[in-house]
Amino acid sequence: MPAYISNISYGIHYEECGPVTILTPMPRMGNQIADALARLIEENLAQKRMRILINLENLDRIGSQTLQVLLHGTTKAISQGGDLRLLRPGNTVVRYLKNNGVWGRFRIYQDRSTALNDFLGVLRATRPTPPEPEEPAANGAESGRISEVTSPVDDHSGILLTNSHLLATLIEVLHEKNILSQEEVKLLLESGADSVAEGHA
Repeated sequence: MPAYISNISYGIHYEECGPVTILTPMPRMGNQIADALARLIEENLAQKRMRILINLENLDRIGSQTLQVLLHGTTKAISQGGDLRLLRPGNTVVRYLKNNGVWGRFRIYQDRSTALNDFLGVLRATRPTPPEPEEPAANGAESGRISEVTSPVDDHSGILLTNSHLLATLIEVLHEKNILSQEEVKLLLESGADSVAEGHA
């Protein structure tokens, strides 16, 4: 059983389960969410705790600042050999991620145990196919993920999604270095999303 620590930090429920850090923003934090998450993500990465799970079950919605924190945290964690993943986003949050073209940037889970096991390498981690926001996850109680890839033809889809993830990470880095403008980032992300959609067709 991994070592376990639990407390409240900056208004966010902070847990350490072995090498995995779980951050759960509390309800009604308002504009403080982005700053608090950014601070805790940076602190964990500085301490070489590079496996971070953000539990969104208490949030009805997220704003642009919180989204930027999640994107930046994911990029930085991956660059250091870790990852930042999302747990239990609500329908409104799912729709927001899809509408902003960043759904494929994250690994997303509905079940805490599955997320932890994937982080610990017990189960095969796959980037899930997004469900329709209005409908509950299919077989969620059994698989733990929002959607599980089972068809042989999905091997090609998985490669496309992985390449899309790497491209999005590169675009994020170029934007941070002021090599790409915000408009160029948007166009490149939309182009990448279209390519993945064609690969699924």
